[in-house]
Amino acid sequence: MKRFPVALFAALLIVILSVAPSHGQTTAGETRKFITPREIHIDYAAREQAAPPAIKAKLLTLRQAAASRKLRFTVGYTAALDFDLRVITGLVPPANLERLIQEHNAQIAPLVPRLPAIPAAAPCSATLQSFDWRRAGGTTPVRDQGPCGSCWAFGTHGAFEASWRLVNGTVIDSSEQDTLDCSGKGSCKGGWWAFSYLTDKGSATEAAYPYVHEKHDCRHNVQRPYKAEIWGYVSPLNMGDRRRHVEQLKQALCRFGPLAVTVNATDAFQAYTGGVFDEFASGDVNHAVTLIGWDDNRQSWLIKNSWGTGWGETGGFGTERGYMWIAYGSNKIGSNAAWVYAHPQRPGGARDYEAVVYEHRAFGGKSLVYEVRPGMCQRIEPQLSKAKMNDKLTSVRVGDRVNVTLFEHKNYDGRHLRLTSSVDTLSPYNFNDRVSSLVVFPKTTPEPQGVWLIGSKEQFFPVGEDCRRADYAHVAHNDDALRLWITGSMRVTVFEHADFKGRSAVFQAGAGGGRYELPQELRKKVSSLRIEYVGAPPVVR
Repeated sequence: MKRFPVALFAALLIVILSVAPSHGQTTAGETRKFITPREIHIDYAAREQAAPPAIKAKLLTLRQAAASRKLRFTVGYTAALDFDLRVITGLVPPANLERLIQEHNAQIAPLVPRLPAIPAAAPCSATLQSFDWRRAGGTTPVRDQGPCGSCWAFGTHGAFEASWRLVNGTVIDSSEQDTLDCSGKGSCKGGWWAFSYLTDKGSATEAAYPYVHEKHDCRHNVQRPYKAEIWGYVSPLNMGDRRRHVEQLKQALCRFGPLAVTVNATDAFQAYTGGVFDEFASGDVNHAVTLIGWDDNRQSWLIKNSWGTGWGETGGFGTERGYMWIAYGSNKIGSNAAWVYAHPQRPGGARDYEAVVYEHRAFGGKSLVYEVRPGMCQRIEPQLSKAKMNDKLTSVRVGDRVNVTLFEHKNYDGRHLRLTSSVDTLSPYNFNDRVSSLVVFPKTTPEPQGVWLIGSKEQFFPVGEDCRRADYAHVAHNDDALRLWITGSMRVTVFEHADFKGRSAVFQAGAGGGRYELPQELRKKVSSLRIEYVGAPPVVR
């Protein structure tokens, strides 16, 4: 065997060392599976000492620009700087986004007020000087999207996982790969929010459908146990009115938890290592992040990124990097903000003041929660079809402190069924797949609060959710009513014509309610009515 020349070996060794990755990095970032190599702690200063000349030159330019403008943030050799920025961003807003926002929010508007408040370890209020959802049990760990423009999927799941933790009290790791492969909302070359996939299909677990930083064919045969109940845009958002914009985002953060938001990620953003990022660069949004808090003293938002823990700072809480303080309005942060509400899990049944309705028998399939909260006397739902549950409701869980009245048709019309306890199927009552509206009310009031117009048909008119007043300008069965039944302490005025016109009659009932015959001139002629509660309504305290 020939002896390898020592001089040649030494020369080759020098070449190898000159191109070898330092601190576990690669010189071609696209070949790395994650932005931050696993099990590697990124030391910004040490990396910069051994950085390629191009990286050192870029950092010098960024620092000079920051110094000249007296900006408040620092930059360094983050793990993200190993990648072309276009590879690790990838947000692509739809061309007709403004119209889509308006149409989607109009569709969900009737359902939003009925969502239960989210529990939190610490109360959130838009009036607070600062708030951090990590301290209030409302976030999950920093993720890493790798060399794939899937930030749109990670922004979607960042908000969704946070909502699941708040709504259901458990920390989950849902599958961004499932959304990348199957949602149809984008690819590694970019995309947009995929919340509709989470409401329609749900998400697999990360363990069952692990992330591989590439888009593959959809795996349809995996279980998807995590679903979203509903989602929407924070709207209207006027980026030109920064104070109003900040106020709206704070309110949405407190109402729904962490938000999926867009931002214009730049070279400076990519190199961020600490401080308040106040670049205020022009340009379109290109990246999705999760908004998790704010600090008025810093005049900045706290965001969680999806570039692993080799970028950013700790955000002032814990030791994990991956966060940024970014000035209100800088780089269009917070634009196109979206919230999501996770599907509530009720394995033990409904809570005391809740009714939970299910699509299938034995409490299976899609479900909706209706809760009588403090300050309300009842929970009303005039049209289940708005939630895509009309003619699908098959079983109901009833809380210990409420009853439920189900109606065959929308607006509390047609046959009705009273439930005082849970039923795993409505089939014996001939109500299976027939329910279109409902009222949930405390057991302390024996009936839902309102007025029944009775003739050959019956229709109920609730006095609102706070039981103070309700106006009904058009009564559907105006040619049918012969008498009325008032269920509580109410004054009811019935009118001959629509819009409270024509002849009228007034009926006033005490606490026990009352049943009344209509005067002859109004029999089968009631076309509108007004209900006013007399005294203090029986609201839940």
